Amino acid sequence: MSHGSTVKAERKGRCWTTSLAVAVLALASVDASKAQPAESTPLCASLLTAAELEEVAPGSEAMRAVEYAEGHSECSWMLGGGGEATLSLTFWEPSAVKEALVPADTPEEFFEMHVQSTAEVGGTAAETLEGVGLRSALFRQEGARTVYLLTRAGVGYLVAGGSTDAQVEAVAKAVAAP
Repeated sequence: MSHGSTVKAERKGRCWTTSLAVAVLALASVDASKAQPAESTPLCASLLTAAELEEVAPGSEAMRAVEYAEGHSECSWMLGGGGEATLSLTFWEPSAVKEALVPADTPEEFFEMHVQSTAEVGGTAAETLEGVGLRSALFRQEGARTVYLLTRAGVGYLVAGGSTDAQVEAVAKAVAAP
């Protein structure tokens, strides 16, 4: 192959690679736009408002709010502005538990399935947060706290790192409030 042919082949290869990268980015953008419609606020952001979070951990900042599918959303925050404590809330409305990655027929079944699985994997029993939601399950795991909530609105899953017990309980109460 001559030098000219080699250069043309390299350019053609780079062009093809660039085209492929552009196509992948375009598809990712389309997929991302489906995951987070600009016109709506994910339910998780309504269940735990900025004002409620400010009461629990002043200086908190929202990081992300995504609606994965109708009735299934996730929000995350940096707590207290220091960047050391984080909070994530994933929420499934009753209709969404039937379409979840591991589906269930009812929110109660979905809640119980996740609580049982977490207890088995972690080797610890859940603690109940009295007066929080219809049912609650708190797990302590290496500096993080995981809480499952069964509420009238659906099932919540909180993961808090670097937070106090009082903060986690206050957030759980806010999410589970009617």
